[in-house]
Amino acid sequence: MSKLSAIGRVDSLHSDPVDDYEAHVTRSDLLTVLVIFIGFICAGTMQFMVILKMPFSPKIFTMPLVMAVIFSFTLVRLRIARRRLVYEREQKEVAKSKVELLNSQLKELLHQRTERLIAAQDQVTLAQARADIGAMASGAIHDINNALTAISLGWEGLEDAEEEELGDYQLAISSGLSKAMKISAEFKSFLRPPEGESVEVHGLLERLISLLRRSMGPGQELQLERGAEGELYAQLSEGHLTQVLMNLVVNARDALQHQTGNIVVSVSASSDRVTFKVSDDGVGMSPELQQRIFEPFFTTKDEGEGTGLGLHVIDHLIKRAQGELILDSAVGRGTTFTIILPRAQP
Repeated sequence: MSKLSAIGRVDSLHSDPVDDYEAHVTRSDLLTVLVIFIGFICAGTMQFMVILKMPFSPKIFTMPLVMAVIFSFTLVRLRIARRRLVYEREQKEVAKSKVELLNSQLKELLHQRTERLIAAQDQVTLAQARADIGAMASGAIHDINNALTAISLGWEGLEDAEEEELGDYQLAISSGLSKAMKISAEFKSFLRPPEGESVEVHGLLERLISLLRRSMGPGQELQLERGAEGELYAQLSEGHLTQVLMNLVVNARDALQHQTGNIVVSVSASSDRVTFKVSDDGVGMSPELQQRIFEPFFTTKDEGEGTGLGLHVIDHLIKRAQGELILDSAVGRGTTFTIILPRAQP
C-alpha cells in the first residue's frame, strides 16, 4: 500500500464512527447466526430421526439448539476478533505510512534549513573571522610596524649613503616592502577567499597557520606537519576549507583553557583522498559530550561566546563535499578531528 493511498484510507476509516463499524459487524453476524441456527436444527433433527429412529417431537430440537447456540457464539466471536485484528493492522499500517511520510518531510525540511544555514554562514564568514581577528591583528600590526621601520630607516639611509652602501639600504627597503605585502596578502586571502570548487592545500595552510599563530596564547604553539610535497588539491572551496580549519584550530585553542599546550595541524594524501588532522593536548571530551558535539546550537562555551553552529555547519560542509569528519577524544588526553576530503586535480 502506498503512502498516499494509506493516508487516504485512514482518513476514510476515521470518517466512519466506531458505532457504525460495530453495527455493521453485528448485522453481518446476525445473518450468520440465523443460517447456523436453521442449519443445525434441520440437520440435527434429521440425524436424530434417522440414526436414533426417534419420532418427531419438541425434545428432538434440544441438542441441535444447544449446539447451534455454542457454535454460533464461538463463530461470531472469532469473526469479530478477526475483523478487529484486520482493522488494527490497517491502522498500524496507516500510522506507519504517516510516520514515514512525516520523517521524509522532516528530513527534507532539515536539509533545506541546513542549506539555508550554510548560505547564511557564507555571508557571515567575515564576521566569524572578526571574532578572533583582534589577537591576530595585534601580531600583524607588530610585524607591519617592523617592516615599516626597516623601510623608513632604508629611506633615511639613502640620503647620506655612500655608493657602496646603496645596495644594503635598497635591500632593506625591498625586504620591508615584501614583508608588508606578504602580511597584507595573507589578511586579504583570510578575509576574502577566492571562489572555486577546489583549493591548493599547502598554500592555504601556510597562510592560515601564519595568521592563526598570532592568536595563540603564551606558551601555546601551533605547528604544521606536511606528509606530502608538491601541489596538493582538495575538493572544497578555499573559503569553506578556511572556515573548517579555522573553526577547529580556534576550538582546539579554547580547549587548552589559557594554559600552555600544543596544537598540530597535519595533512597527508593518497591517490584519491586528502586527510587533515587538527590535534590538541587539551582537556578532551567525555563520551556524553561527543554524542552531542555536532548538534545545532549545542555549545560548551559561556553565553555570548559561541552559537553552537560551528561544528554542525562544518560537518555538513564536509559531507556535502563527499567527505568525512571523524572525532577522537578522551578526557585528559586531548582531541583530534580528522577531515577526509576527495582529492582534486589541479
